[in-house]
Amino acid sequence: MALSREVKSDMTMRSGTRTMKRALVGATAVSLTTLLTACGGGDAAEPAADSATKATGPADDKVASLVPEDVKKDGKLVVAMEAQYPPFEFYDTDNKTIIGADAELAAAVASAMGLDLQIEDTAFDSVIPSLASKRYEVGMSGFTVTAERIKQVDFVTYYYEGDGALVKVGNPSKLAVDESLCGVKVAVLKGSTQDVRTVPELNEKCSAAGKPALAASVLPGSNDLALALQSGRVDAVLTDGSNAAYTAKQAEGKMEVAEGEPYNPAPFGIASQKDSGLAQAVQAALEKLIADGTYEQILTKWGMQAGAVESPEINEVAD
Repeated sequence: MALSREVKSDMTMRSGTRTMKRALVGATAVSLTTLLTACGGGDAAEPAADSATKATGPADDKVASLVPEDVKKDGKLVVAMEAQYPPFEFYDTDNKTIIGADAELAAAVASAMGLDLQIEDTAFDSVIPSLASKRYEVGMSGFTVTAERIKQVDFVTYYYEGDGALVKVGNPSKLAVDESLCGVKVAVLKGSTQDVRTVPELNEKCSAAGKPALAASVLPGSNDLALALQSGRVDAVLTDGSNAAYTAKQAEGKMEVAEGEPYNPAPFGIASQKDSGLAQAVQAALEKLIADGTYEQILTKWGMQAGAVESPEINEVAD
């Protein structure tokens, strides 16, 4: 979902210092029509409880000991995500089951904690506020970690990602995530990093070069982005590199990812309520999954291994 998709952003956040490779496309395929019309993005007031799974393995004693008692009490970990964002999270062809890297990692984290998993599909820009109000226990939806957001929630880094541009096949206008977008019609997700950080940054560069600003359309749901490009409403979509690559693969020759390095690579984080202690349990669970190979297996399945982290840090912000 975010694009590092995010409600608020630290506008002074600089590019990450790590060298990023664009994630490869996952092997699991769905048609573009199914991908773009699947159910998703539940209303913020009444999110849908879409996926519930039993713990898939034995709990890890160390991890389970770190889980706060108020999370343990009902035996489940409630994770909010906007299920419109492949390969991170999206609906399978049955339009009922949420699949993707985030969904599988969430299930593995919950199992390490000794908890069942409950995924709730909800509007992207409602997840962080809902964590603060204790509606959910974890938010996992491609959130970029920023200094501004750390004021609201705690994050555990689980991935690295940067912006990419989804364009028409052949990229006839030779677009990239740079000043070539000045004056160009682009689509971004409401509340995303692309919305609140990338577009303003590029507009500053366009202004300095004496060029017109980006003609940005801010859309309410992730599914709307590729549809806007497919219909000709926009000439480019700004989104996370992994999402751009996956969507292009499913488009069967109608779209492609513009060439170039990922723009503003940064850590993605699993969010939890501020100072609740749950971040420490999530961190321990990820450490276990990295050590036993589960983490790598999941990312590789979805073609996302290029963004893997070696160590899950709490409240890490890119330099």
